[in-house]
Formats: sequence, C-alpha cells, structure tokens
Amino acid sequence: MKKIVSSAFVISIMCSSLAATALETVVFDAPKLLQESKEGKIFAENVNKKVASFQEFAKSSYEKIAAMQKDLDSKASVLSKEAVQEKIEAIGQKKKDLDRTLNDKKDEIEKNIEKEKSKLGQKFMGIAKTLFDKEGWGLLLEKNMPGVVCVADGKDITSKLIIAVNEEFDNNKQKTATKSSTKKVVKA
Repeated sequence: MKKIVSSAFVISIMCSSLAATALETVVFDAPKLLQESKEGKIFAENVNKKVASFQEFAKSSYEKIAAMQKDLDSKASVLSKEAVQEKIEAIGQKKKDLDRTLNDKKDEIEKNIEKEKSKLGQKFMGIAKTLFDKEGWGLLLEKNMPGVVCVADGKDITSKLIIAVNEEFDNNKQKTATKSSTKKVVKA
C-alpha cells in the first residue's frame, strides 16, 4: 500500500511540474506573412512584372499572327490557290509554334516563381525559428495547415514575425548598401 501511495505521489509531482513548465503554443499565418512583409511585397511585385511581361509578349505575338492573316485575306484574290494554301499552313504552323512557346514560357515562369517562393519561405522559417528559440515557445504552427482545427487569436504571432522578417530585410539591405559604398571608396 505504501508503494502505491508513494508512486501516486511521485507521479502527481511529475505531472504538476510538467504542467508548471508547459510551453506556449503559438501560431502564424504564412499567407499574411508573405503579403505584409517588405520582402513578400517585393516578391509579389516581381511576380506581377513577370506575368505582365508574359501577357504583353503573348498579346504582341498573337497580333503579329492576326496581321499575317489580315494580309493574307487582302491578297487572297490575287494569289493562286496553292499560294493561299501554303500561307494558311504557314500561319497555322506559326500559331502552333507560338502556343508551344507560350506554354513553355508559362511553365518556366511558374517554376521560377515557385522556386523563389520556396527560398523566401525557407528564409522566413529560419527567422521564425530564431524568434521561436529566443521567445522559448513550445510549439509553432502555421494556422492554415491541415490538422490545425482552431486557434485562439491571442496566440497568433504573425505580426511579431512580420516585424522580425522586416528587420532582417532592412539589416540585409543596409549591409548590402554599406558593402557597395565601401567598394566605391576603395575604387576611388
């Protein structure tokens, strides 16, 4: 009987000490971090520029093919049937080539964007890990991930993480500016 009571006492002490040292669980919102951080905003601007450039290329390419078709339509009455057929086939081939080129460019842009996004995500997670260690949290979750059922608003550290990411960005920007100004002084 003494062993049971003393075992229960030891277990209760262990449980209470674990409860007393319970580590805080915090969450962050990755999409919000990407949208509101300085570096995330620059990433979004770059993506928008790449998409706009692609769209402009596609538009001008299709306009050239449309101009070729219009030119053919205006000259069709003076050309032989064989010449018209050759031109129609050439325009059709140009359309096919353009479609392939556009698909390739689109795939390349998407691949590059995903690669840059992944690098940025890794960088942000490094900063989150540093903040996590500094603050002594017990668990950090991304609140939009599967498995996270609900989260209390008071435990969301996204704003704190955005500040840390922006500070890191500003520090790196300042270091880069200092290095480039030092190189200019050395050259002079």
